[in-house]
Amino acid sequence: MHLRLAGEVCRTNILGGSEAVTPAPYLSRDDLLQQYATATGFELSRIRFYEGLALYRITVIIEQIYARYAAGQTTDHRFSAFESLPPILARAAVDVLSGPS
Repeated sequence: MHLRLAGEVCRTNILGGSEAVTPAPYLSRDDLLQQYATATGFELSRIRFYEGLALYRITVIIEQIYARYAAGQTTDHRFSAFESLPPILARAAVDVLSGPS
């Protein structure tokens, strides 16, 4: 089941636009986190840190892939689209880490 947060722009829109979001049942962010905490038993007081970390990690991975493409170490032309992504993802990470907890 795909879930989208009510009243928030889903962060998948950063890369995929509206095609990345499946109109499905809406949960508030708090409800989604509560369900996750209940299902996993994890304590989520620092969840923003992990959201920001995930965005930072994917930023580095995308940058590494694009650097290899730009250096001619890979020839898959799909990687040319990665050039503009690292600053967008890095900004999203900063926004998440700077936002309310």
